[in-house]
Amino acid sequence: MPEINDSVFDKFTEDYAEIILDRMDSKDLEQYVWDSLLDYFQNMTEKEFIDHVNEMEDEETADELISLYYGTNPPDCYITDR
Repeated sequence: MPEINDSVFDKFTEDYAEIILDRMDSKDLEQYVWDSLLDYFQNMTEKEFIDHVNEMEDEETADELISLYYGTNPPDCYITDR
């Protein structure tokens, strides 16, 4: 059943998120981002993650990272088109 007034709930959640954020120091924020990124990446398949690295990083950085873990000749399934 839909909320009686979704905008009230939206505002409530936004205000509460702001309260939580205001309580966090830089270490808390760093840990939260770290945990969020790991969760995001670990929910990808290996191929999705490699594709993500290729899309988000410049070619040199992506190639360096991928070859660090898969060598200079990764399996064909890890080679993506740019």
